Amino acid sequence: MVLERAGGEVLSHERSVLLESGDVLLTGVAGSPHITYERPPDTTRQTSRNCLDLRVTVDGAEVSSYTTATGCVTIGRSHRDIDRPDISRSHGALELDNNGWAYVHRSAAGPSAIVRDGAPVARLERGDSAPVRQGDELRLTECASLFIG
Repeated sequence: MVLERAGGEVLSHERSVLLESGDVLLTGVAGSPHITYERPPDTTRQTSRNCLDLRVTVDGAEVSSYTTATGCVTIGRSHRDIDRPDISRSHGALELDNNGWAYVHRSAAGPSAIVRDGAPVARLERGDSAPVRQGDELRLTECASLFIG
């Protein structure tokens, strides 16, 4: 069996296919017209759509990079490799909901900004939130940023 996307990209020549949703499509034994659709037992597991690739920079230097493993990531001094007095312990959070990822600013120390394509698109004060997407820069302060890949 050969499955293709609309552009002609071949997805599989095998008897099972892992779909983008994480579900599995089984095509049965050779010569059989039977197709079975199985949903994994743990439908809450993380897939590539609900993970973010993050790069952390402080004073212009990348200090860490990683992929999120949960639907909520605290950003701040308690976060990976950010050790600056102008960053709160819980400066903000990246949260996943049905609409996608959003940054929630929690710090009273000063505002954060979301920069898209080189231009600021949101300035966030304590309690504000705004959607983020791949390619965005989250400026926590003048010296510390998160890049969403």
